[in-house]
Amino acid sequence: MAIFERLIGRRRVLQKKSKNKYKVTMHATNRKEYRTILAMSFGSLLEWYEVFLYVYWAPVISELFFVASSKLMSTFYSLLIFMIGFWARPLGGIFFGRIGDLLGRKYALILSITIMIFPTLGMGLLPTYEQIGILAPICFAILRLLQSLPVGGELPGAFCYFYECARPDRRRYMIGWGSVGSQLGMAISLVESKLMEHLFPSDVFLEWGWRISFIFGSFIALFGLYLRKGLHETPRYQEMVQRHQRLKISVFQIISQYRRAIGKSCAFNLFTPAGFYVSCVIFPVYLSNFFGLEKSSLFMGLSLLLLGAVSFPFFGFLGDHFSNKKMLMGSVICIIFILFPIYFSIIYSCKTLLMLLLLVFGVCLSILMTLMPYRFVVLFPTPVRFTGVGFSFNVVDAILGSIITVLVFYFINLYHSLLPGFLILFICAVISLLGLMTIDETKEESYTKYTETT
Repeated sequence: MAIFERLIGRRRVLQKKSKNKYKVTMHATNRKEYRTILAMSFGSLLEWYEVFLYVYWAPVISELFFVASSKLMSTFYSLLIFMIGFWARPLGGIFFGRIGDLLGRKYALILSITIMIFPTLGMGLLPTYEQIGILAPICFAILRLLQSLPVGGELPGAFCYFYECARPDRRRYMIGWGSVGSQLGMAISLVESKLMEHLFPSDVFLEWGWRISFIFGSFIALFGLYLRKGLHETPRYQEMVQRHQRLKISVFQIISQYRRAIGKSCAFNLFTPAGFYVSCVIFPVYLSNFFGLEKSSLFMGLSLLLLGAVSFPFFGFLGDHFSNKKMLMGSVICIIFILFPIYFSIIYSCKTLLMLLLLVFGVCLSILMTLMPYRFVVLFPTPVRFTGVGFSFNVVDAILGSIITVLVFYFINLYHSLLPGFLILFICAVISLLGLMTIDETKEESYTKYTETT
């Protein structure tokens, strides 16, 4: 019961009234904290809902905007454009990171969700290849790049905001909420895309049905903007401004000064984006379109997304009370042992075993996705935190994750097998495990305390 009360943000305070009597009061998490969770989660939900509509409708987009010799290659080109957009995310992380460090976290988060509206609306209104020819895929690629810039500042901004607003004993728990909105947004886009495919006749859906979500999403972003405007600036940032500690230095100086922190982030976080994008994007699309296993692919993607959304705050709570290094290393080791059993379960259609292994895989991946952001945030002091996290997080999550995902799809196309994808995931997991072994939690905590006071 005590664990449950702490998990939902409540604690008992005993106030001594007399020698033998105590008054028990319940101090709930204040309204500002709940509003912060809602505003940050809704913004992430909206942005990642719009981004992953592109993923789940890759077959439709490839047919309308990309012309190739085969259906597989058309889908590959559409996913390649998706990944190219990911390569622009470090630029977005740096751009919004500098805004967040110099002008405020709140201002950067409001700007990111505002900019997101226009490219999303443009995707919903863009003419197809049949109407404007080669301009269609070019314009789609440009809109995808523009859409990626604010996304590059969204999750890093959320992680920094939660960290700086939370009590020291609740930081991992609060940071765990940072990815809940993104998981829910991706899950909603997955379910919506499947429902609309069944509700609309195929010709109507191809002509205009798929555009509804892009257009609708750009308008409901206004509600997210309203929620973001109600946010307050973080106490850490306000204290930094009062002490005149804002650092007006170049991005190159920040990258040079904190290159060790960036390198460490890349080392121990390599598997997390690769495991997520391959398991939630490539495999579901491949199973659905080229194996005809639509129900299995839908279950695989949706179960992993919902499991993450439900479990992130819980694993963040556990991370506040137990060794993060042991939790992270244990998760990676477990994934290494179950990767190939998952592969054989898919090949031989062992659905019961596959469900069990996917559950274990999802739990381990959720632990990684919950605690890894804290490892990013703790490496950078307040004056450069947003920029440092925005760059390092997106270098790992966007660039390395997208390259690995494209390689997996390429080898699947080349060998017509899922095995290369699992081999790549296995190598990434081993590298991450070696990186995690170098974590020194005591040293990093003392480093953060030092840099906050100097």
